[in-house]
Amino acid sequence: MTDITIRPMTVGDVGRIVDVEKSAALLFVKSPYPELANPGMVTQHRYLSLFASGGFGWVALVSNGTIVGFTMAAQLGKAWHLHEISVEADFQGMGIGRNLLNYLIAESIRIKIQEISLTTYRDVSWNAPLYESLGFEELMQEDISNDLSSILANEIKNGANPQTRIAMRILPGNNKIRSGCD
Repeated sequence: MTDITIRPMTVGDVGRIVDVEKSAALLFVKSPYPELANPGMVTQHRYLSLFASGGFGWVALVSNGTIVGFTMAAQLGKAWHLHEISVEADFQGMGIGRNLLNYLIAESIRIKIQEISLTTYRDVSWNAPLYESLGFEELMQEDISNDLSSILANEIKNGANPQTRIAMRILPGNNKIRSGCD
């Protein structure tokens, strides 16, 4: 396990975050969705800046201060929606993503967020199967909030596969991340 520090994202971090996102996306080359590895698919700077300035983004840094991962969430009422979590390719598999999720869950408990949702691919090993192993559960259509349903519909409208794109959630006190998965 690499020693990391997690802190709130700043607007000044955006350039490095784009590099991390591009690096992390390379994992998709050998997935059912190789188009997601396209560098043109990265989140736009102004969108990243909104997460940074709004207080809903966090970065993971290694001991020399280099950002190697990040996560971003959006508030939906009394819930958070995990927009993205990415770890630079050279640092994947070291528990950094789990630490970012731990941090997000701890923050959500601190401010009394009732659930954290996300959308992901059912058929990509580091997507739905990983989140499920950490305590997230797939939501059935009738359990998906209007806000989350809109997010999912927009992703599908923009090219996500409707057969494999799913919504998941975790109740912050009900996770397996802290119990030895790091």
